[in-house]
Amino acid sequence: MKKSIGRSAILWTITFALMALLMYAGYTLLRIAPIGTGYAAKILCTGVFVSGRPASQVIDEDIQAGVHPLLHLVHATIDAPTRSTRATFLGMAAREARFRPGLGCTLKFGDQLAGPASMPKTARPDASNRAVQDPEPSPNGNDDALRRIVDSAFEEADQLRPKRTRALVVMVEGRVVAQRFASGYSADTPLIGWSMSKSIIAALIGVLVGQEKLSLAATGLLPEWRGNGDARARISLDELLRMTSGLQFNEDYADPLSDVAVMLFDKADQSAFAARKPLAAPPGARWEYSSGTTQILAKVIRQALGGRELDYLEFPRRALFEPLGMHTAVFEPDASGTLVGASFMCARANDWARFGQMLLQDGTWDGKRILPPGWFAICERSPRSRRAEITALTFGSGCRSPSIVIRRHHQCCRPTHFIWSATRASL
Repeated sequence: MKKSIGRSAILWTITFALMALLMYAGYTLLRIAPIGTGYAAKILCTGVFVSGRPASQVIDEDIQAGVHPLLHLVHATIDAPTRSTRATFLGMAAREARFRPGLGCTLKFGDQLAGPASMPKTARPDASNRAVQDPEPSPNGNDDALRRIVDSAFEEADQLRPKRTRALVVMVEGRVVAQRFASGYSADTPLIGWSMSKSIIAALIGVLVGQEKLSLAATGLLPEWRGNGDARARISLDELLRMTSGLQFNEDYADPLSDVAVMLFDKADQSAFAARKPLAAPPGARWEYSSGTTQILAKVIRQALGGRELDYLEFPRRALFEPLGMHTAVFEPDASGTLVGASFMCARANDWARFGQMLLQDGTWDGKRILPPGWFAICERSPRSRRAEITALTFGSGCRSPSIVIRRHHQCCRPTHFIWSATRASL
């Protein structure tokens, strides 16, 4: 009798444990599903309507090619007449992304989609009137050593860790000496910059500092941080740029529920999500890579410009893209109308190379100053923490972003990293 009761107790314990485990797994799956569908809808929309790639290629390479196994259960579709995409997970957790000319693609959350239906068209100069032409590769592009370097960027020696390089442009002294594109891509294909977008945000901050609309020493940067003794009010603009704000932010790309995944693919107002994070360390005391701080900077830019929403959305083009001749560049906003500075700036490879060349020229282009003198030298000053410098030197191996992040320890990348190799990225 006692043995029978003991067996029953064990069976009930196992049953309850299994039920609890299944309930937890179901709960976790319900949390992950909208992030997966948000990712699929957004990436499919940008890939098709901004980059001009076939939907089948985007689905195969960007959605179901090993980013996360659960994405194989996501069904993504495209609606060409409305220029929108939709994704579901086993028929649930539907997410939609909408394309708008000049603004690219934005995830929709209900009816919320701030901003105009399209951006005003700007006159695109003829090639003969551009400040700088897209140069053809020089004869040096056939040099054996250079060819080996270019070949290595596209070789897939390790099938378990594929590079999936999409574009490579090498410039020397302002001239393209080599370029190559993967099958299905060309010199005219705009590509998502992912973390290279952070350096565009840093440059836009530099423009506003040069115009004296912002100061690196400024604190109390957001209304929600002011008053009531909020310690986040002590965070300076300089600390946000250097990723030493001290704000809590989980940037684990292997975790589908990390802050960066939730922010990019499950939040209508990404800057507000990042700004709500508490301090995990005193401002300036610790370096921690954070896409959240870039989103806060995108909001700071919006506040500094004030005025009409259209003025903010046009600012990157007025301040950078038109002066540099980056005519394919598109900076995508979130549903609240704030630019997704952490990830979603798109441009063709040669346009990214133009940006890098401008940095090498101390912020000047065609004899005109774009950034304050020495701006990127200021940005490149290392954080005080030695751990930050060590982490910066190795960070690229763990981040699925374009290869320019290999030595980034804050928002600004070394200019030479924009001699551009674009690889597939998931976050």
